[in-house]
Amino acid sequence: MTLTIDNLTVEGLTSTNRIRVAADVQATTSGTYTFSITSPGAVIFTGSSAGQSVSLGDATSYQIGQEFWVYNDSTQSVLVKNAAGASLIVLQLEMRVKAVLQSNATSAGVWTLTTYIKQTATVGSTAVAFFADSTNSVSNRFLSTQNLNSSDIQPAVMPAGSIIRTVTYVGSQPAPIGTIEFRVNTTTGTPALSCILTTTTNTQVFTGLSLAVNAGDYINCKIGANASGVGKPMVICYF
Repeated sequence: MTLTIDNLTVEGLTSTNRIRVAADVQATTSGTYTFSITSPGAVIFTGSSAGQSVSLGDATSYQIGQEFWVYNDSTQSVLVKNAAGASLIVLQLEMRVKAVLQSNATSAGVWTLTTYIKQTATVGSTAVAFFADSTNSVSNRFLSTQNLNSSDIQPAVMPAGSIIRTVTYVGSQPAPIGTIEFRVNTTTGTPALSCILTTTTNTQVFTGLSLAVNAGDYINCKIGANASGVGKPMVICYF
């Protein structure tokens, strides 16, 4: 027998071993999945069709603190938006988001988002390599996806959405310090990802990264201006 309670307030201490949040498992489509006050609190996307979006639903029908989870286990990106259609976040492969309602004054609401990466996600077999030419010092210069003059901006163009998880560096040791900078679809402004080089070794590995990119994005790799003495580096990004 099913008991439905629309709103329950309990005063005092309560104890429970577990609370299970119901979830929908959906193959991605080109449509929109819409949360509501009666829907499961989570949706897990599988499949390979592009164009999937998620609407968090009418915020005025929720209490403050209402939360929804979206899991992207598909091979495509998933757009999460509010009830007004405004984009809140694009979930790349193996990403999750928890959306918590902060204000229900309008149907769009104000949502606080926290993103996560699938715990079992590992470095894949896809890699992009960036090189410098034979110049001894390449500080404040872009690297190239071909072994040509590193002053030429030659980005990597992504064939599909993915996530940079690991970066490796091989080259001379910076003195005293340096950075590897990655920018997406631009060559200026604040880097989307920075890896700080040290002076201890000429082979360095950076793990636990999470830079999401979409199909068609281009990635520029640059040795920071503070990396004096960096010579002939090779930087490899693993997805």
